[in-house]
Amino acid sequence: TTTTTRRTGDDGVHVWMLNKPKGYVTARFDDRGRKCVYDLLPRSMDRWIFPVGRLDRMSEGLLLFTDDGAVGNMLTDPKQGVWKLYNVTVRGTPNDTTLERMRRGVLLDEGNQHKKTLPCRVNLISTDVSRNEARTRSSKGSNKGLTSSLVQVAIHEGRFRQIRRMFGQSGHRVLRLQRIRVGTLNLGPLTLGHMRQLGTDELNTLLRAARQSTGIHANDDDGATHARHERP
Repeated sequence: TTTTTRRTGDDGVHVWMLNKPKGYVTARFDDRGRKCVYDLLPRSMDRWIFPVGRLDRMSEGLLLFTDDGAVGNMLTDPKQGVWKLYNVTVRGTPNDTTLERMRRGVLLDEGNQHKKTLPCRVNLISTDVSRNEARTRSSKGSNKGLTSSLVQVAIHEGRFRQIRRMFGQSGHRVLRLQRIRVGTLNLGPLTLGHMRQLGTDELNTLLRAARQSTGIHANDDDGATHARHERP
């Protein structure tokens, strides 16, 4: 379900947001027959808008679409400093050393070279032990791997499966990955699998902030997430 009224920003730009479910590839078609995000769009729209960046198949949350190539490039170019905020549930509990190493940047294999990730913001939010799993494991005399943790991660680049690989280096498997914010734009209460078009005011705010290299602070003192005019 979506609203197709062509509301625009000051520059005549159109942008939509989709709450992407797991199991959908960020592509128009998939040669392996997997579901694509375009399957969620009305047929009247899917030939003239394109996704701004990507979310991998098993990730979910905020995915933007636009009909303006310059805007798409501006919102995804790491040099613009547009931050994307994620809620990441991982197996185990990353220690302070792991979190700090991720904040400073880690080397990822990019084919024929190893390239360090840009500095990012990483905050441990909470930990949880599954009672059902605890009972099962305790009966076998083992407590290994019972804990999962919620971590907020804010990055302003978008390499292939970047966050999953960053945690994987430290042995923490990602169980759930949800993008909840891009620049000044929150996912909010948008229903999973649904799309809406940005209103003029929120679109103009997003674009102005992108031009000013707006940043995000994960888990600020008041428990909310705010836009900041700064780089890491």
